[in-house]
Amino acid sequence: MSANSEPARWFKENLDEAQRDGRNVIVVMNGFDGLTTDVIAFVKLFQEHAERVRLRVFADEPRFFYEVDVQGVLDVFNGEIEPEQLDDSTFLFVDMFRQLGALEHSRYQEEHRCPESLPECHICTAKRLFRSLSLS
Repeated sequence: MSANSEPARWFKENLDEAQRDGRNVIVVMNGFDGLTTDVIAFVKLFQEHAERVRLRVFADEPRFFYEVDVQGVLDVFNGEIEPEQLDDSTFLFVDMFRQLGALEHSRYQEEHRCPESLPECHICTAKRLFRSLSLS
């Protein structure tokens, strides 16, 4: 989704309305590429309303809801913090966001096949953590 597209305008109108009415908004994405992989579009969509937006990503196998800190994502995109300062779910979102911006989702899924025991792979580390949390 581009920053000036019809869906982006729809989001802005609804986020503005939620702010006027004092309501919070939950945005649920089906997969990490379910909304946008464009940094400018993400910033324009959520910058004004980050405190009102909860972002959930339904992804992975088995399917799991990832809670994403929208303000944290914006802070990384604006260069205010490093991704490593984020909680694991938000870190995974930023990492996938960046990767999917360069690759098609299906191609990325085929190429990301490192062993789950590889400690330096942030994606596998975050996935292992979330799987263990969801089972407890």
